[in-house]
Amino acid sequence: TKWVSGWKRNGWMTKEKSPVINQDLWQELDTQNAKHDTTWSWTKGHASHADNNRCDELATAAARSQTSSR
Repeated sequence: TKWVSGWKRNGWMTKEKSPVINQDLWQELDTQNAKHDTTWSWTKGHASHADNNRCDELATAAARSQTSSR
């Protein structure tokens, strides 16, 4: 996203000087993003967009397949 470069520059701190939430996930996304030619685009949620709906289905299925370590 547009914010990642700023967070990296600021030691993974927000402009309010608080740690970036889910920093480990953003760092992994940044690492993987650097390996690919990626274009990011915003899609309004809950708007019956076919690709967004498919991503939601996949994310929900993946989340349900995870086991808890608690």
